[in-house]
Amino acid sequence: MIILQEECVPPEKEIEDVKRHYKQEKFIIDGDYYSSYYDQDNSDQYSNRVLVDFYSRKIEDAMKKFGLYHRTKYNWQMWIQIYNSTLGAHSEHDHFSGNGIISWVNFVKTPNQKCFYFLDSQNNKTYPNQNSGQIIFFPSWALHGVDKMESDGDRIVIAGNIYLNEIFSNNQLLVSSRDETFWTWKVLN
Repeated sequence: MIILQEECVPPEKEIEDVKRHYKQEKFIIDGDYYSSYYDQDNSDQYSNRVLVDFYSRKIEDAMKKFGLYHRTKYNWQMWIQIYNSTLGAHSEHDHFSGNGIISWVNFVKTPNQKCFYFLDSQNNKTYPNQNSGQIIFFPSWALHGVDKMESDGDRIVIAGNIYLNEIFSNNQLLVSSRDETFWTWKVLN
């Protein structure tokens, strides 16, 4: 399920700043975890430019390793999630959207308990290596979730998606677009 896994340690000061900002009751999702996911429009007027620049370089490097950097136009998003034993879990879900191809999770701070898992068609959970300071990239269609933490302390991850806007494939330029309900890909040449 994992396309790429490597070391990734974001700047500690920025992580503490983001944690301090988002570990507030107004950012608790369904009583289960803190998240900046629904603050993507920066309605809270909070953005950490150092982390955006850090992950921008990490995403660019990954796209080069995937062989996609030189033949695509892409964009990406990220968000922070904070879990602890007093909150809940994150139910099974995927990030497939029609133009989202790769999702990622940077395990910034993790307990000894493996919480993140992939789910197969027989409801079997597979727990990848998820030590603090590692990032994994996986297909956006992969079902995954997070078990409830049993230990004290915070589990901090920064996650995101990579979306294709254009791809040069088989000597054709394909461009994605979306109407009210569907993503479509059109050949331009």
